[in-house]
Amino acid sequence: MKGKYAKFLAQIVLTAADTGPSIFVGRGAHLIISREKVLAVRIIASMEFRVRRVATIMKAGYKETERKLMEMDKEQRNFFKKFYGKTGSSPYESDIVINRDFLEDKHVIAKIIVEAYQGKFPK
Repeated sequence: MKGKYAKFLAQIVLTAADTGPSIFVGRGAHLIISREKVLAVRIIASMEFRVRRVATIMKAGYKETERKLMEMDKEQRNFFKKFYGKTGSSPYESDIVINRDFLEDKHVIAKIIVEAYQGKFPK
């Protein structure tokens, strides 16, 4: 299963990337596409920030949300270990790391990403 899934994932990511500018969220797309062709952005936040934000959006309780996020984090770690042999995420894999605990305004974050994209891929 791993072999087939990994092969199809790589094919889909590379095909989509070849069609033009694309946004990939998760699944290690930045590890599949050549670093010269990707702007790798990692957005992080503390568990406290994440739980408050998701609980508000989903109208769920704090403990329930925290449990679900911890489960999702574990699934992500397992995926990266199984498919990429990675036990953690290095900031050196990303062009930009943005910490939402200290930069909450999504419009400011979007501007930073656009500027970085235009700087890395000038027209």
